[in-house]
Amino acid sequence: MKWDITAANDKWSAQIRKPLTTGSFKVDGAFLYEQKPAAREWKAEANFFTEFAINTAKFFTNETIEFNNKRDVKFTEHANAKLDDRHTL
Repeated sequence: MKWDITAANDKWSAQIRKPLTTGSFKVDGAFLYEQKPAAREWKAEANFFTEFAINTAKFFTNETIEFNNKRDVKFTEHANAKLDDRHTL
């Protein structure tokens, strides 16, 4: 588990990263909390990074869900595949 705490003049944040699974199907998780006290804003974010292989092809996904003080909820997902040394989707 990795911790990262950052403070600046106008904001601070804390992040935790941890591998959730290992082996041929890898999942890494991260949680971020960021606050801007002067602006009265905050956001919380959860990330999941997935990597797995089928024969010579490798697949990667990145899912993020974000909440903030305005009650907005954002979900994003990115995926790609590396079929071999020359072909990537």
